[in-house]
Amino acid sequence: MMFLYARSLRWYGLLCLVVAMLLLTGPSAYAQGTSGTLPDPITSSELNEYAERLGLSSDQRRAMGQFYEQYHQRFRELRDGEIAEFLRSMQGMNRGMQMPPRDELEQLQKDWDRVRSRIRTLDDSFFADIQVLLTDQQRRELPRVQMARERHRLQANMMAFMGGRAFDLSSELLDMDLSPQEFERVDPILADYELRLTRAMQKSHEASQSMMTDMHDAMTDLGYDEDSFENADDPEAMQEMMEAIQTAMREIWKRMNEAQITLQEVNLRTYRNVMPLLEESTKRSFRRTFFSRGFPMLGIVAPEIHLDRFDIALSLEELDADIRRSLESSRAELLEAEERWYRDLLNYVENHAPSPFSFLLGDQGSQDEQQEIQQELNQRSRELVEKAQKSFRDLIPSEQQEKVHAAEALRSEQESAAQPPRRTLQPEESSTSTSRSSGDPYVPGRMTRRTMTVIADELDFNDEFRAWLDERFEAYVAEFEQAVAPLLQEINQKRSELWQHDPDSGSSRHGGAEVTQALFALRQQAREQLAALDLAFFDDLYDALPDDDQFKDRLERAERGRERERNMDVLRGGTFSRSQFIDLSRLARTNSELRRHIDLIDDEITAWDEAVGPILTELADRRMRFSEISEILTAEMPDMSSGEFDMAAWQEYNERRQERLGSLQGELRELNADIRRETARSRDAIADRLPEAAAREFIDLFNRRAHADVFRDQTAMHDHLEQAFELPDLADRQRSELAELSMEYRAAYRQLLDEMIDLANRSSDYDVELLDEDDIPEYMNVQSQRQRLQFERNELNARVIRELEALLTETQIQRLGGLPEPEQARNPWSW
Repeated sequence: MMFLYARSLRWYGLLCLVVAMLLLTGPSAYAQGTSGTLPDPITSSELNEYAERLGLSSDQRRAMGQFYEQYHQRFRELRDGEIAEFLRSMQGMNRGMQMPPRDELEQLQKDWDRVRSRIRTLDDSFFADIQVLLTDQQRRELPRVQMARERHRLQANMMAFMGGRAFDLSSELLDMDLSPQEFERVDPILADYELRLTRAMQKSHEASQSMMTDMHDAMTDLGYDEDSFENADDPEAMQEMMEAIQTAMREIWKRMNEAQITLQEVNLRTYRNVMPLLEESTKRSFRRTFFSRGFPMLGIVAPEIHLDRFDIALSLEELDADIRRSLESSRAELLEAEERWYRDLLNYVENHAPSPFSFLLGDQGSQDEQQEIQQELNQRSRELVEKAQKSFRDLIPSEQQEKVHAAEALRSEQESAAQPPRRTLQPEESSTSTSRSSGDPYVPGRMTRRTMTVIADELDFNDEFRAWLDERFEAYVAEFEQAVAPLLQEINQKRSELWQHDPDSGSSRHGGAEVTQALFALRQQAREQLAALDLAFFDDLYDALPDDDQFKDRLERAERGRERERNMDVLRGGTFSRSQFIDLSRLARTNSELRRHIDLIDDEITAWDEAVGPILTELADRRMRFSEISEILTAEMPDMSSGEFDMAAWQEYNERRQERLGSLQGELRELNADIRRETARSRDAIADRLPEAAAREFIDLFNRRAHADVFRDQTAMHDHLEQAFELPDLADRQRSELAELSMEYRAAYRQLLDEMIDLANRSSDYDVELLDEDDIPEYMNVQSQRQRLQFERNELNARVIRELEALLTETQIQRLGGLPEPEQARNPWSW
């Protein structure tokens, strides 16, 4: 019930909800480690930023790297000790809809402050260590670097969950490779800005520190205590209590809102000050970044008019003089229109947009006026893009347009080539699917020529049979176009009716149960028609084959494979994970090493094939039914367009949803579990029958298919280390140290990879859409551990990058094609 309440409560302070949300910030929340409640350690990518800002030499960077390794080890010890204990106690306080006692909240706050203080001490110690490396000028710059780290620490607070993360204009602008002249003009402004932003973030952090105890006090003053939510099943009592809490909480939200407004004002004032000092290209790029990242909730799409295309065209010597003048005029008009659009956007942000916490204060201003301005800005943005495209098409002859596009492609290639190579440890395997997408997530795709190649190779067809198969495939495609393609057109039409824009409210409205049922009926009809076409195709193939049991067995296998493919196309329309189903038959038969041993494992593959086929069919049918009911229930959600919240209506809706979906969810979970168990059993049995080397190949291939995200590592250093060994001018000392580094790296990397695979296997036990409430804490805990291992792997790669930079000469590194930049954390809350 709480999940649905959380989705529906729009403007309430709702103490129970907010505190529960904050208490979920241990490993069970958002699958992100500490989920932003505590600062991350300094990362290798941030270390590089600090080195750039301080202007460190190569020797200084190497020495700082040694201090960083010590810092990282101390942080790891803190994470495994005090931080882990804090997160466990935090998670233990979560009691759903019940408030913890005040003394527990006070202790939580003290523990929170203590752990944050420990993190700051580690940071301060690191910066104190590196001072011995710095020149006098660099020491004078160090306070700004330390303030940047402090702002990073301040980002991790309670308000981060409610849009309270501050936009750091200085960091974004300095990432844009300013020209020396631009940097000289803006740096004094940025120095003052960084000081003011840091102070504003400190105040914002302070405003959030006593949030939970203030909420508890507000409830107590109203006569509520930790037992009050035992009446959660009484809609009228809950409605009355929540409305009273919302009123009492207004002062708390107001205080936090003021802190956030101050942050916005600091950014807006600095934006106005630096914009006139930037060159045109930097200015255009920065203002797009400023509004998209600084105000992500505006719901306004900035125009992308590609003036660089006009610049490339104007650089063509053969361009006619009249066309050149027209282009220059059009470019100037477009630039002026774009600047006017951004001025109006800035005016909206400063004077009309709702304040950060207005949805909690119940004071969002004139929503009609806001909506009108947003729609106007979005309409003007679209028109500006269309005008730019039309000008380019109409003014530039087609021959010159082709040259412009070729120059764009060349520039893109050159920019990519200028970047250090980014290699994956093992690239994700290409899809084994041989079907062509239908364009609808719940309708399987038809067979393709690749399907025919697989069938012909499996049955070892001669040229005559391959020619016959090609003719039969052409007939199959024609039958598909006649029987299924028209249904797909009807499906697309129904999909467009499912959600329709309401010009009066500016929002989208669901088409209702009737449209949903019609859509899924068409989807089911298309599935059945396609299955019938496939059946007729294989029947003809049976009739054409020689009367040979070996041929028939192989064809039966191919037909079962096609049925699995149809069902998997349907399952991919939901959240069904690729790790929940790996086609063992295709996996073994398409790998040259495994095909050599197919006689050893053929009966196991066949047993798996016959076992999972019926389960998949049933699972696909149930998934379709589940999706249809879910969509109908979406249409039946209580209307909140008036801004009023009806607790009784939501409670009744939640009960109806549980009644209609509860049993289906259980059935789907069981079917998923059956497939996982059968696949795991067969995987292990196949590996046991294979020779040792082939078994390793099989398990590795299985894991790469099942957990491609685990193997996708853009900064893996295996290739760089191998290529470094091949450098012809390596000194004996370099070769010896390189061998030791490679051995240590590969062992540490393999250990992390094995742990990540184990966690990925545990994670695949859950279909996110079907999670049982009791499974959520463990699922979130697993995701948290996966995030942390990802962080550790990134840092391992970064350490090897630093050591290679110290071990090899610049010329040798250039021969390797350069070294990659340390990977940015994929999730800013990875610990």
